[in-house]
Amino acid sequence: YAEEYRLLQADGELRWVFARGRCYKDHHGRPTRFLGAALDLTERKNTEQALRQSQTELQLIINAMPILISYVDRDQRFRLNNAAYLDWYGLTPQELFGKTIEEVLGEHAYQLRAEYIKEALAGKSCSFSIDTKHRDGSIRSALMNYLPRHGADGAVNGFYIFVIDESERKVTEEA
Repeated sequence: YAEEYRLLQADGELRWVFARGRCYKDHHGRPTRFLGAALDLTERKNTEQALRQSQTELQLIINAMPILISYVDRDQRFRLNNAAYLDWYGLTPQELFGKTIEEVLGEHAYQLRAEYIKEALAGKSCSFSIDTKHRDGSIRSALMNYLPRHGADGAVNGFYIFVIDESERKVTEEA
């Protein structure tokens, strides 16, 4: 057998344990010996819980940001998007997750960004202004920032996209 379970110690502390064992039987099917081992998983379980909590808090923070935030992997597929990013395109997380940049933006809008995408995937941060379509059909001025993300091995495994809607600021400046 292999089981993961909790143990309540005499002092009230809760511990997580993984136990694995095997029962050996004689030729009549009667148990003769049992070999097994147990491993204390408490620290790992606590670390996993802290990580889940941190991920939840990070998602709350990025969803509260007034800028569009996204992460695109090496294959240019969306893997993380905040609420502002989803709202801009009028998509649900399920509709955007795993789609490529070109699938979401269309070929023309993709080509306007292609050189910057290439730079980001080569490990270079870049910033540029562009007029881009909003889900309501309007064209808005946006300041885009692409920030490469490096894996543990140092290789670029994607990039973050940060977008600031500058439409109101530009209208105010023109006025």
